[in-house]
Amino acid sequence: AGETLTIEIIEDSPTFDRVHLPFIDNLKAAGIDAIYSRIDPAQMTDRSRNYDFDMMVDQFPMSLEPSSGLKQYFGSETADQSVFNSMGLKSEAVDTLIEHVMNAQNKAELATSVKALDRTLRAYYFWVPQWFNDAYRVAYWDMYEHPETLPPFALGNLDFWWHNAEKAADLKAKGVLR
Repeated sequence: AGETLTIEIIEDSPTFDRVHLPFIDNLKAAGIDAIYSRIDPAQMTDRSRNYDFDMMVDQFPMSLEPSSGLKQYFGSETADQSVFNSMGLKSEAVDTLIEHVMNAQNKAELATSVKALDRTLRAYYFWVPQWFNDAYRVAYWDMYEHPETLPPFALGNLDFWWHNAEKAADLKAKGVLR
């Protein structure tokens, strides 16, 4: 017997239906009373800022070099009301580790501090991985070129791309461009 666990997932866009709906089905199969609530963007902002939800989609975009964004996403200062610290995390240990990351004097200190922060954040279990896309999908006219080797983890800064006048003229001749 006991009490049935109820969980509400809030979302303001149909984009994640294909991810959420099978997850809801799996939760129900596990005996959890799972509810999927589509709300408007204003409600989403209000409810997420005030932690009026059980679960929602969020992301924590980071640069390749750790920065002050760590404080926004995981620091205690933003735990009470924030659009960034969506789990309301308030931890002296995490705050201390963020300071170690921010004040690292060399690559070895940075690597050690980031690994410690990562392990500590994972121990909170506030995140359920949904999906991952390892490709960039960008449509562009075949008149732009870029170096064959692009920076890792990115499409490359558009400063590295260039315009090929011959290809542009060919597209114009074919009536594709004006």
